[in-house]
Amino acid sequence: MREDRALRESIALFVLCAWPAWIVTVPPLQDLANHLATAFVQSHLERYPELVSNGFLKTNSTLFLFLHLASRVVSLRLAAKIFVTIVCGVSAFAYPRAIRALGGNVHSASFLLWPFVHNWFVAMGMLDYALSIPLALLVLVELRARPWLAAILAVLVWYTHAFGVVVLAGLVALEIVATRKWRDALALFAPLVPALALLGSSIVAQLDREATAGSTLLFESAPALVYGAWSEFLWSLSKWTAPTLAVAGVLAWFGVKRFRESRPFFSPLAMGVLVALYAIVPYHWHHWYFVCSRALPFVWFGCALRVPELARAPKIALGACAVAFSIGLGVEYARTARSWDDFARGEVAVPEGARLLPMIFDRKGPSGENTWPMAHAWGLYVIDRATSAPLVFAHSRSFPLSYATPPEPRFEGITLEYFPPRMRSPDAMCEDARAQGIALDCAREYERAWRAFWADAAPRFDRVAMYGATREVRAQIPASFRVLFDEGETLVLATK
Repeated sequence: MREDRALRESIALFVLCAWPAWIVTVPPLQDLANHLATAFVQSHLERYPELVSNGFLKTNSTLFLFLHLASRVVSLRLAAKIFVTIVCGVSAFAYPRAIRALGGNVHSASFLLWPFVHNWFVAMGMLDYALSIPLALLVLVELRARPWLAAILAVLVWYTHAFGVVVLAGLVALEIVATRKWRDALALFAPLVPALALLGSSIVAQLDREATAGSTLLFESAPALVYGAWSEFLWSLSKWTAPTLAVAGVLAWFGVKRFRESRPFFSPLAMGVLVALYAIVPYHWHHWYFVCSRALPFVWFGCALRVPELARAPKIALGACAVAFSIGLGVEYARTARSWDDFARGEVAVPEGARLLPMIFDRKGPSGENTWPMAHAWGLYVIDRATSAPLVFAHSRSFPLSYATPPEPRFEGITLEYFPPRMRSPDAMCEDARAQGIALDCAREYERAWRAFWADAAPRFDRVAMYGATREVRAQIPASFRVLFDEGETLVLATK
């Protein structure tokens, strides 16, 4: 009976969260188009001598291996939809089972797990990390019951995302300290040894031959951390999925009220350390964004373990929120996919194999609120027209691709990606400069910066695809470029 209920709950969670991926041509998740471009390059390296593949025997490679293999049978767009569905399916299976195994109230908790299945990391297109979370929880479930399976799953966690192994090791260590069962240390850590060894190799790879452009250390303010605790895990793309606020409220209430109650691997000590990590770890470190936010899934799961049996009325209310969330998710997918399609219409002016410079001035687009859905939409040009891919993630050997020879700093992917939003207008440029303590003559420096940019860019590219170019940007386009396509927010240029 309990297994039947668990199966029904998993199916319900899966259906609520997975269906929107199948109403669009490609799931419009922030980083996903960049990842699809990377997968295309990996399958056509002969066309991209400026890039080299770092192979598939490394962490954060599950999505890319899947795309590489699946694209031999289906299109990259369809492969992306399948992988998003797999992430939702694994999550819908794992979260309720982890709740049951680690001592929570399964039935009540299931009314709160739908934002976990399609969480913010899914909306961001950070699909490997989104998949690593439920896999890590399954490792905790199996550590004592089936250590051999836990060992296999832990290696899979590493392959999906190394940070999951870090959390696993930390939770196991804190469990031993909290329970003072020192004799359990060997039995609990032994299954993690292969994954920990692989983690060490990943750290070396991450720090070796890193590009330096754009490397900064940023911390979030206290108000931003409070807001981010909801928005950077439980919330998805826009206000249409804001019903997750109800879940945040319930989880936070019981997480605080029943904080002192211990749960396996989520003792008060472990919860305190997880919250402290979220508060003190940098938000941006060494080219990695949302570093501290990666602790949030485990904080919220620990809160879910503390939820007691709920009365009928709260369950009905949470069930209604779940349905509203699912409908809203579909609206978000449809609206954002429409914006991607509008931008991709410019492909008619881009020949196969063009040396394309993508410039995204409006990263949020008309529907972006909790993500920047237009930031990497240029990836569609790569997979559809086999264009150049100057904005793929390639500044570290820990990524699937890296530079064969690092480009000059202006054309390194990170720098090139952030140039357009900073140059939307003289005011935007000066606002960015003031944030760095630099005083400028805005109008004069704006024109000078654009002249210098175009002088360097024109010889390197034969097409430019712009999204959200402002009147000020258009005024700076040199006469040596001609307009091939100008519709809505999309502008495609060519050298004369």
